[in-house]
Amino acid sequence: MRRSLSTLLPWFAIAGCGGAPPATVAPVVVAPLVTATPAPTAAPVPDGSVQFAHVPPRVGQRVRVRTEAESRYDELQGEFAGSTYHSDYEAKVLATSGDAITKLEATFHESMRRVLGETEYNEKPTGLAGKTLLVTAPSSVTLADGGALPKDQETLALYVFGELGMRARTGAALPDAPIRLGERLDPFADATVRSLNGVSWTPTRATAVVARASRGVAEIELDLEAKTDSGMSLDAKGTAKVVIATRRTSELVLEGSFRGPPPDRARGRWRVVRTIESDGAGADEVRAP
Repeated sequence: MRRSLSTLLPWFAIAGCGGAPPATVAPVVVAPLVTATPAPTAAPVPDGSVQFAHVPPRVGQRVRVRTEAESRYDELQGEFAGSTYHSDYEAKVLATSGDAITKLEATFHESMRRVLGETEYNEKPTGLAGKTLLVTAPSSVTLADGGALPKDQETLALYVFGELGMRARTGAALPDAPIRLGERLDPFADATVRSLNGVSWTPTRATAVVARASRGVAEIELDLEAKTDSGMSLDAKGTAKVVIATRRTSELVLEGSFRGPPPDRARGRWRVVRTIESDGAGADEVRAP
């Protein structure tokens, strides 16, 4: 029997065990891209501390987001063992308002799903692969030439860029004042959980520690647990790398386990790696599926 993990992670919206994106769009976070300007402060940052900058997004900024995600059941569910998803897209900021991007152009170079069984099978691109989209807050998406998308592709695109026009939860959770290495930063962990799927997932435990900083990048160690109203649960540990001068997450790695809802409570493992390259822009705001 096949089961859906479409609510497990935004990245599994189309990779998740044969499931489709949820009918109610539950985006991760499309937060503002930001320029590489240092934090406006006259006082020096104390030794052993970091201070994250806060600057608005800029029209013309570009970002490239690559995502690798996988979910596997501990035991076969019929012939079904899990799924993988690979995404690679570029986005260009076309309009902003304050701390938010309000319009962007996104080109999907790859968007590939592979359903797994005892042997790998059923590999195919999603409907977004090879397309360039114009996305405008709060909920308009078209092809770059103005043409309409099929409804399922429109739903998926809105899922990917569902919080366009809002500031990123993770960026907003970082303090303006200096924070010492080794200090807890649990609001960032809570924001990370909610950014995975802000409607479905409720954090039950979310801790973060600013572990180290080197060459302008702070590494934040995460330890997360969350649940849904349906009874699904997950846990994960990992690291977010955040560019200090921009507040952007340049890399997010999470790995853990999940447990399905009653009655069978099937178990499995999941992992996601997301990397972001930009021209000095932040990238928490533009999320991957």
